[in-house]
Amino acid sequence: MMKKRMAAAVMAAALAAAALGGCGAKKYPSKNVTVICPYSAGGTTDLTIRGMLDAIPEKTLPSNVNMVVSNVAGGSGIVGTSQLLSKESDGYTIGVVNCDLILNNVLGNTDITYEDFTLLGCIMDDINILIVRADAPYQTFEEFVAYAKENPGVAIGDSGAGTIPNLATKALNRHLGTEFKSVSYDSAAPSVIAVVSGEIPAAICATPAAMGQLQAGEIKAIAVTSTERSGYMPDVPAWNEGFSELDGIEVPVWVFMAAKKDIPDEAKTFLSDAIAKAITSDKFAGTRKNFYMEASDFGSEQEMLDFVKEQYELYKSLAED
Repeated sequence: MMKKRMAAAVMAAALAAAALGGCGAKKYPSKNVTVICPYSAGGTTDLTIRGMLDAIPEKTLPSNVNMVVSNVAGGSGIVGTSQLLSKESDGYTIGVVNCDLILNNVLGNTDITYEDFTLLGCIMDDINILIVRADAPYQTFEEFVAYAKENPGVAIGDSGAGTIPNLATKALNRHLGTEFKSVSYDSAAPSVIAVVSGEIPAAICATPAAMGQLQAGEIKAIAVTSTERSGYMPDVPAWNEGFSELDGIEVPVWVFMAAKKDIPDEAKTFLSDAIAKAITSDKFAGTRKNFYMEASDFGSEQEMLDFVKEQYELYKSLAED
């Protein structure tokens, strides 16, 4: 009789524990998700993240759950990304993996690498452009390169040593045998103004930074630093069109939403699906248009990872120059 009572007590305790466990297991997401933007509010990355979140379809998130942006600027994005890695691997804090992070890793500024993250979706794929004064003596990219070979030391402005535009100039020198001199400014805007004023003959920058002066007719774009033309400037050639040496060489500005590598599968699936719905929506297309960004066409996480690996290897090779 005692054994039966003990067995019954054990069974009752087990059922109670199972019931409590079931009550405690909440479906993801059951609370707000923090989205760390590693740059200041109002910048392109910040506004793109907010535009993506705003484009997540209604009823995707439970009624009591929001995705809230937290701006943690500093260290070219390293401070915010470090904060992301310090959080629990529960899917309730996400952030970004971008070209700045990978470049900082290559330059030895951080040990953080793309391998620390799960990529959830590409929200930014921004082609850089090579600009010159509208009245420059060279009308095409080919003519500009020929001029540079005849006049070693032609300056190309960029947004800082070790930035993506700076790497693009290195790519030209490595693959075309030119001797362009990099002239770095605090940001893209001053480099554009320097071209307009005649301080430097050319600059490489993101399209939004130059669009005002392009539309005003002060400057012209003679190439994009990609192997495909921009949908916003279809008349501007890709830089490899006249130079097969640049085939496969692309130096865009890119941003992926990301989470820590070991988040639960349920959280990964939910976040990936929500972000995919947002970035393929008509609403987010408006955000892309505001910044002259192309739509990304990554079909899977593996494709995203392969792209980042390729960029990492390219940065490594160019940083050695």
